[in-house]
Amino acid sequence: MKENHRDSGVKAIYTDGSKTDEGTGSAYCILENYGIITLWQGKLDYSKFVFPAEILPIKMAIEAASSFHRPIKIWTDSLSSLMTILNPKSHHCMVREIQTLLLSHKHIHLRWLKVHVDYLGNECADQLAKEAKGDPFFLRKPLSYLKSEIKPAALSIWQDNWDNGETGRSTHDIVPSV
Repeated sequence: MKENHRDSGVKAIYTDGSKTDEGTGSAYCILENYGIITLWQGKLDYSKFVFPAEILPIKMAIEAASSFHRPIKIWTDSLSSLMTILNPKSHHCMVREIQTLLLSHKHIHLRWLKVHVDYLGNECADQLAKEAKGDPFFLRKPLSYLKSEIKPAALSIWQDNWDNGETGRSTHDIVPSV
């Protein structure tokens, strides 16, 4: 059975993250009578990955929704984010924070909706994420990002040591690259 994301008895919050040429942004919005009543936007401090841009507004929406005392559905088009949040073995620090928040706020429910199917709230959150400006929101960099930065630097140092070293010169002639 298809779930109705326009259920009037339940407050709905729509979240999205977006990567553009100008950077990566996140946003959530709450709509009422087809107008935005509350929104949040954040620009990320690095734009290499979109996953943090998808989970950050979910966390921010949960924090905003924690003060409501009625059922709330938080809608996202990021199935990978929801699957990661459902994984109790996830080591991602923000995912762990989201899991803890959800455990203490049982009236908040996460839901998935299909991307770009003209759901007003989803399109609104997508546009807000693309337009996110201002000072960057600093997040802990994921391990994959750190590895991608450290590996080329380490290889460069190793190659420099190999090229300018005193020992192994006959091997260097045969194998010039590390």
